[in-house]
Amino acid sequence: MSVPRQIAFVLYPGCLSLDVIGPMDVFHLANRFWAREKQARLPLYELRTYGTEDQAMSFSSGLQVVPDASLAQLDLSTVHTLFVPGGWWPDQQADEVEQICAVLRRAAGRVQRLASVC
Repeated sequence: MSVPRQIAFVLYPGCLSLDVIGPMDVFHLANRFWAREKQARLPLYELRTYGTEDQAMSFSSGLQVVPDASLAQLDLSTVHTLFVPGGWWPDQQADEVEQICAVLRRAAGRVQRLASVC
């Protein structure tokens, strides 16, 4: 097993805060248990965020978040799990939706897992 496994979260304006933060907390806790159980020096999961914008954006709750990088910088060859949170899609700009759909099309068959919360 290759460690750490990169979990890439796709962020976009208006995505649901809970759909990002909840799963991130679960992976973070898994890292803590992994470190304690295995006395591991490396985490099991590396959590990274990639946004439709490379600047601060507001989630549905108003929480301001700055992604680690933009979707254009996402290297799928390093991603184990691509995670897309839910959101209110009618509020999205057409170019944001197309960016996310393009990443999903590229990721199909290249990443171990595609995951979403809705």
